[in-house]
Amino acid sequence: MPFSGNRHSFDSSTLKVQNDAGSVYGLFKGDLPFRPDHYICLLVGQTNDLRTRLLEHYNDPSIAGVTHFVAEASATEQQRKLPICRPTWCRSSHLTKSNSPSATN
Repeated sequence: MPFSGNRHSFDSSTLKVQNDAGSVYGLFKGDLPFRPDHYICLLVGQTNDLRTRLLEHYNDPSIAGVTHFVAEASATEQQRKLPICRPTWCRSSHLTKSNSPSATN
């Protein structure tokens, strides 16, 4: 199942206001200049503290080119470990621009 949440900018001010809840998340980069509304999925991960994990990615950028992220809260570790990888997550139709940088789905 694809992410159902909004995409958010991958910058320090946005990351610092994220919830610290357990989440499944994806890191994406824009496919510019060829397809401006298309995003390439670089990583899908799970964490019990979204804010801390995203800041770790941001401060130690082992994955180059991240411009956006999407996250969905998952109450339990069991939910976060369900099969989650789907190629459709990279399609722009599943990623909508967020007007609220602090919103986490």
